[in-house]
Order: sequence, then C-alpha cells, then structure tokens
Amino acid sequence: MSSTPEPRKITARRLQAAPSSAPGGRHPRRFEDLLTRRPAASPLAGGSAAGGAPPRERARAAELERRAENRQIATIARLVGQVAFESLSGLRPVAQLSRWLEPAVMDKVRERAELCHAARAGSDALQRRGTAVTRTRICRVADGVYEASLVVTERQRFRAAALRIEQRRGQWRVSALELG
Repeated sequence: MSSTPEPRKITARRLQAAPSSAPGGRHPRRFEDLLTRRPAASPLAGGSAAGGAPPRERARAAELERRAENRQIATIARLVGQVAFESLSGLRPVAQLSRWLEPAVMDKVRERAELCHAARAGSDALQRRGTAVTRTRICRVADGVYEASLVVTERQRFRAAALRIEQRRGQWRVSALELG
C-alpha cells in the first residue's frame, strides 16, 4: 500500500516562525500586507524599489517625446517660413506672423515687407507665386531651443530661411529669422 504524503498545514505558530520578509521585521499575515509589500530593489532589474519604469521603457518614452517635439518644431518652422515669404510677396499680411514672432523679429519682417511692397509699387501686377517649403532641417541647440533651416521654392526661384525657435512660458516663438 503506497501512502501519499498529506499536505502540511500551516498553523499560526509556523507562520510566526517563518523568516520575515515584510517591512518592520514581521511576516505579512493579512492579504493587504501581501499586496502592499514591495520587492527589494535589484541592481540588475534597473527599476526602483518604488516601482519605477525600467530604463528601457524610460528611454523609449523619452525618444517618443523627443520625436513629437521635433515634429512640432518642424511644423512651426515650415509654417512661419512659408507665411514670411508669402508676406514679402504681398500674398498675406505680415500681422499673421505676430503669434509666432518675437516683437523685434516682427518689426524686422514688417520693415522688409514694406520695402518689397515699395519696390513693387511701380508695377501694377501683384506677384502671385506658388510658395512651397521643399526642405526642412532642425537642430536642437539646448533644452527648449531649436534652430531650423528651410529651402523654399517660388516658381523658378529657390530661397533659404533660417529660424531660431525658443520655448518661452510654454509657447514656441521665433526669436531670430533670416530670409534669403
């Protein structure tokens, strides 16, 4: 006759005698203690004892955030560059750039647009050019500071623009603009 060993019953006395792994040096006796008990931090695991994300996940989240910011900066650079060239050719009012440009840069663009309009005053034809941004390059200079360069096509003419975009009080603004 083969006898199967009977499972051992854990009594309260054995539970108290078991090695302690809970905070405060006592063994968790309640279900709530088991749920709130945190594992010790392991240098190989990479996570913190407080349950922080592993380094690989943090790096991935940071990379996704950086890519989203780069897309946002590239979009701002393209829009500002295209509107600036369209305002120089008389297709748009310069005031449409006021949300994106610092006051000193806005004054510079307004002055250049007035000079372009004065130069065209002799001819009655308004130059309707198909302005399109064909290339955008951005470079992160520091936290909250980017520089962008653009290649803009106006019919048969290629032009360049350089922008410095800075984040101030949570809003991206162009602090320097050079139009070629």
